Amino acid sequence: MTHELLTWDVYDIGHVDESLIGISLRGRLRKHAVREGLNLLVDNATHAENCVRFAVLADESIAAQQGFVEQAVPGATIERRLQGVVNPVLSKLSIVTNEAKY
Repeated sequence: MTHELLTWDVYDIGHVDESLIGISLRGRLRKHAVREGLNLLVDNATHAENCVRFAVLADESIAAQQGFVEQAVPGATIERRLQGVVNPVLSKLSIVTNEAKY
């Protein structure tokens, strides 16, 4: 039995001046998503320092996550890295799909 796979859009959170590591941003963002009933994957990125990566279901708004991040870490930036990825591994820069390796 096969099912249609979920696809995810992947985003990076960064900050030029403040550390995102050691402030529990990953856990706080995950708990926020659970409270708000949002589908979210989150991890510390290993490809760059001071980067937290999250994914939402493809084409879903990230307004709730943006608002939370802006409140938790003023000045943080959120950048979409990939769209429509099946089963992403967030901590790695290399995200392997059937079509390509990013």
